Amino acid sequence: MVDGSVFLPFDEPFDCEPFKDHTVVSVDVASSNMLGLLKTYFQTNTDLKIDHHAIGEDFAAFNFTEAEAGACGMILYRIIKALGVMDKTIASSLYMAYFERFI
Repeated sequence: MVDGSVFLPFDEPFDCEPFKDHTVVSVDVASSNMLGLLKTYFQTNTDLKIDHHAIGEDFAAFNFTEAEAGACGMILYRIIKALGVMDKTIASSLYMAYFERFI
């Protein structure tokens, strides 16, 4: 996880105001309806959406969908590798993002 990044609760009220000056990235969220209670704020305040579902909604300022990918972990792997910031912690997380469904 990148320093300063957080995972947000999707099923309970949450104060989104502190995120107004931050970069918001949505991963594996095909449509804003999947944001739960966070939809009201993040539907119009998401900077980047990374997804692998062919059917979805482009709700972010920038939307990257790769329907051929079996999981978002595969997309993130290629992005992180291209950026040259891969380390053991990131690699382990990405491995689980893809292969946990086979365990």
